[in-house]
Amino acid sequence: MTDDRSRIFAAIQAALAGREGGTAYPEWDDELAVAADASDGVGPARAFRSRFEAAGGRCFDGVETLIAYLAERGVRVGYCDPALRQAVGAALAGRFELRERVERNDLDALDFAVTRASLGVAETGSLLLSDADTPDRLAAVAPWIHVAVLDPGNLVATLGEAIAREAPSPYSVFVTGPSQTADVEGILIRGVHGPGEQLCLMLAARPADAVTARSNTVG
Repeated sequence: MTDDRSRIFAAIQAALAGREGGTAYPEWDDELAVAADASDGVGPARAFRSRFEAAGGRCFDGVETLIAYLAERGVRVGYCDPALRQAVGAALAGRFELRERVERNDLDALDFAVTRASLGVAETGSLLLSDADTPDRLAAVAPWIHVAVLDPGNLVATLGEAIAREAPSPYSVFVTGPSQTADVEGILIRGVHGPGEQLCLMLAARPADAVTARSNTVG
C-alpha cells in the first residue's frame, strides 16, 4: 500500500513539474451566487451567529462562558493550539488537563480541542479551517467537541468572498455545524465523520497572539 501511494504521488508531481503556478481562479457574478436572504440587515456577526446555531453549532462571546459550558459537559482532557496559549489556553489549563500536542494513538483521551478558524461566513454560518491557521487537522476533526476560535474581524459576508480569500491555501474546509449524517430511515446521527459538537468562540485577536500565530505557522 505504501509503495502504491508513493507511485501515485510521484506521478502527480511529475505531471505538475512543468506547470508554472496554479490555474487562474474563475470569476463570477456575486449577485447571482449569493443566497437570497444573505443581506438581511442584521450585520455579519449576528447573521453568522444565527445561521451557525441554526446548523447545530453554539457560539460563545467569552472564555469564561466557554469554560462553564465545557465543565457542564463533564469534559476533563483537551487540546489547545499553542498559538492560543495566552488568549485561551491559560484559562482552560486552570480547569482542565490541557495538552499541546495531538497524538494519533491517543485520540480517545481527548474530550475537546481548541483550534483557530481562518474565516467565518455570515451567508451560511460556516467556519473556514485551513492549514495556515489550523496546523493540526486531527485536532479539528477527531475529538467529540471542537472549539473554533474566530476573530470577529475575520467575518466575511459571502461564500464567494471566503473562497476568493482562501484560494491560495493548499488545504481548506468549510464547517457548518457538527458532523451529521442520516440513514435511509431518516435517523440523524451526529459525530460520525467529525465532531459531535461544533462550538465557536468569538474572540478578537490581540497583537501578541497574532505574532505567536505567525511564528507557529512559519516553518
